[in-house]
Amino acid sequence: MPAIDKELLLESVRVFVDSEFAGNENESVGYKVASALAVNSYARADSALLHRILLYAQGDTWSAICGLFDADSKELQLLMSKRDALQNRAGTAFISTVDPDDVIDMVGDALDAALSDMTFYETLVVFILESGYAKVSDFYNLMGIDHRYWHRYKKGFIPTKKRLLEMVFYLHLDEEDAEYLLNVAGYTLQCNNMTDVIVRFFLKNGYAKEMEPDQLLMLVDEVLLNFDQPPIHSEE
Repeated sequence: MPAIDKELLLESVRVFVDSEFAGNENESVGYKVASALAVNSYARADSALLHRILLYAQGDTWSAICGLFDADSKELQLLMSKRDALQNRAGTAFISTVDPDDVIDMVGDALDAALSDMTFYETLVVFILESGYAKVSDFYNLMGIDHRYWHRYKKGFIPTKKRLLEMVFYLHLDEEDAEYLLNVAGYTLQCNNMTDVIVRFFLKNGYAKEMEPDQLLMLVDEVLLNFDQPPIHSEE
């Protein structure tokens, strides 16, 4: 990314903030995502059906399911990760007992369950590997997180929102994926929160894709301070 004109950047952020706060908050991205998740909260009730599909679908049946998605899609990676976790816990081989056509008919209804049934840690690992890190440890070492502290995430610990926003930048996520990861952790980018709106500006305009995460965090914190907001960077 070329050198950044700080004055132009701050003016651009001001324009974006003004437009976000002036608009109808019910139309904000954060509101839409939160609403969609609320509507789909029924999905957990379908988890037994989903587990049966993931455990028993083999061979042509599983190939047919995978064929419903783009090969590099987040949905397929989440589905495969959940399937691996279930089968590893079961510790045995499975024989398909479900007709392929029946399975395909059920997958559409069960997909929401696949996504909602993923833990925060499982979802985070998918994003880490999808972002190009060879190992999960490469990610948390780069963020300066001790491996013993990282073990807490495996046990179900949810980071603070600020810490998770740091992770978003280290994962080079776009706005859509950032919103998704935040929602899995129980957060959202709120349309009436100055810090969230400024963070969305950087995500929407591709800074996370173009800049090194430590440099981007410094830039975001500088902009936040210009708007009398506390910095994101934390010592967790």
